[in-house]
Amino acid sequence: MRLWLFALGIICITTYSIFSSERRHVCLSKDEDFYLFYGDDIRHLKSIDAVGWEAGGVWPIANPMLFKNSVGSVDGYLSSPSLHVHKGVLYILFKVCSCKRMGCDVGVAKSTNEGHSWEYIGRAESLEAISGAMTSSRLSLFQSHETEYLTVSENGKITVYEFREFPSSLKEGKKIQVVPAGFQHARVTWHPAWKQWMLLATKGPGFSWEQQSDEISDISVFFSKKNAMVGWKRVKVARPPSQMQPVADGGDMYIHNRTHSYRIVAICSAWGECSGLKLRRMYLHRIRDSKKLVYSERDVNEKSGGNVFARLSGPKGEVLRYASIARLPSGKVMMVGSSRKRPDYAMHLKLYLLQSLEYLCLAYYIALACCGAIVIASYISSGAKANMKKNKTNTRVALAWSKMSKFHPLLVLGGVAALLCIALLLKYVLYYSRLHQPFYKESRPIAIAGKFSQFTLMTMSYSKRASLLDGFIQYYSQCPSVGSIIIVWNGDGVDGIRHLQTHSRKPPVSIRVEHKGSMNNRYRPDAHIGTRAVLILDDDLRIPCSSVEAAFAAWRREPHRLVGWYPRLVEVTQAAYHGEPETMASSKYNLILTGAAFIDHTAYFKKYWSKKYAKLRDLVDKKKNCDDILMNFVVASEHRGTKPVVQYLRPQRLIDLSHTTGVGISHDEKDFIRKTEACLKEFEKIFGNPLKTNTFPASSGFKRPECNQARSKLFCSYHS
Repeated sequence: MRLWLFALGIICITTYSIFSSERRHVCLSKDEDFYLFYGDDIRHLKSIDAVGWEAGGVWPIANPMLFKNSVGSVDGYLSSPSLHVHKGVLYILFKVCSCKRMGCDVGVAKSTNEGHSWEYIGRAESLEAISGAMTSSRLSLFQSHETEYLTVSENGKITVYEFREFPSSLKEGKKIQVVPAGFQHARVTWHPAWKQWMLLATKGPGFSWEQQSDEISDISVFFSKKNAMVGWKRVKVARPPSQMQPVADGGDMYIHNRTHSYRIVAICSAWGECSGLKLRRMYLHRIRDSKKLVYSERDVNEKSGGNVFARLSGPKGEVLRYASIARLPSGKVMMVGSSRKRPDYAMHLKLYLLQSLEYLCLAYYIALACCGAIVIASYISSGAKANMKKNKTNTRVALAWSKMSKFHPLLVLGGVAALLCIALLLKYVLYYSRLHQPFYKESRPIAIAGKFSQFTLMTMSYSKRASLLDGFIQYYSQCPSVGSIIIVWNGDGVDGIRHLQTHSRKPPVSIRVEHKGSMNNRYRPDAHIGTRAVLILDDDLRIPCSSVEAAFAAWRREPHRLVGWYPRLVEVTQAAYHGEPETMASSKYNLILTGAAFIDHTAYFKKYWSKKYAKLRDLVDKKKNCDDILMNFVVASEHRGTKPVVQYLRPQRLIDLSHTTGVGISHDEKDFIRKTEACLKEFEKIFGNPLKTNTFPASSGFKRPECNQARSKLFCSYHS
């Protein structure tokens, strides 16, 4: 009986854990990233990535401008952003919700330079009543008599909260009880052309228009000539044309001028699936021979008939769910859109499989330990016959043990050996699952001085390596700061990879064909590179996106440097080149191989291709080697100071597939070193010795990789 109760308790605890973790997962899945769009007009907005804003010499400033990790520790999610201009300062207010207490606060960030950079200033001092109501409501702000108000709506009950001091604290709310039940979201604004207050309430997604008379039931519109709190009168809402799609609340109402006013709606299906935003123009007119007002709206489309918001999305094609618009003091228009990150199910599946392997291994070891404990306990208790008679379970275990002890010693030894083999196998399964996990975990961009940016990923390839490109593009497209990918095609046979070039892909992929094969081609100046940072990366390397983002952040702090993952040590005066094992053993380096490094192309590509280095480029073509060392000399010669201009960052993992494909210029190690040392002699004649030595920082937990010659060289590339 006790055993059954124990089993029932285990089942209850497991079930509760599963359901609580599922509930938490559903809550966290509501988290949204915020993206900025900027333009002269609401119909001509661009993502800030395409505007070309510069900050601290690094461009462009990029989306997302705000997400959960950038506002401190949040056990929940962010959503419902609302832009507001107060005394010339741009604010964004948003919901900060907790999955533990199931309530929300109002988070605040501000920008004093029209959105170029944002500072999270904390949460507004709110009230307990607002916390629970905001979980299902969206934030909406309006201003009346130089005082800001926040509206929170819940099932037709609209509560207006006055800011005691904007944006830090709120007063007790006042209710507006004119909206019918069933309406989830409400917005209040003053319409200067219509000279009255307007309240528009909407239902959530998943509804369908009711076929009754000539009205629609998804929105309710009210007007008041008195003030925003009283005197509301409902007006008739005309049914839209049949070709218009069902929509839900997608964001703010925006009054452009006396004749043009708009609202943002979300395009949704009858099942509640929303697939982006749409702009609608609002109209108010009187019925003939009557004083009654009628409200109507029409879709705003491009001249070609397309949705003007169709091109607006996150950097990786994230679909916008919600948006807020504000006119800046400069007269420009800014919109903040929110989107939930689209999950990469294939990557998540691989990660879950690896985690499942870990759990199975741990469960096996726990079960093995429990069995051992039971056998030992039973063996100890087997001598006590009185206890054996009282406890049938112990009797059975003791009898089983006595039978096992009569088996042949070789059989027992074989069983122990089998258990050890299984344990060893599971140990390696556990090791390899942990080894590959960084490649499947989601990574986030890193803000420097409150700003995000993007880089161009560039790889050079040719026909023998074409098979690597599909996997290369698919893998690195998931890294959040990759703005575009450029394939430098060295030679002919480009037709086999033309399918990779598409600007509809996020990020876009382009192919630059170089008909003369040369190692120098990767540094050729290119006007199509839209970022200052370029990550030059060989197509056979796989580095976790988290390590790529960390290196990009390090480069942004000092963009004159070469930042990468392959350090080397050369002695210029002795013309000696040291490979990875020797460099790691010496704990110092003065080169970063540019086959995996960040570089400022605006500063160094033109210098590399200048006339004075023409003979050295010819040497690179002759040797089919040394291009990365030449670039190190070019960078160092531009900064002949005491500080090194190279920086090594230890990656979580690094896989070099060239060891498995057999395609690579450094596989013949002796020939590679001989050519490299010949290049060093020629480089010294032109540059002298501008290279400065750097040391591996002890604080970074630096650990040399295993480079045992008896093992595969692939292990040498795991810096773990």
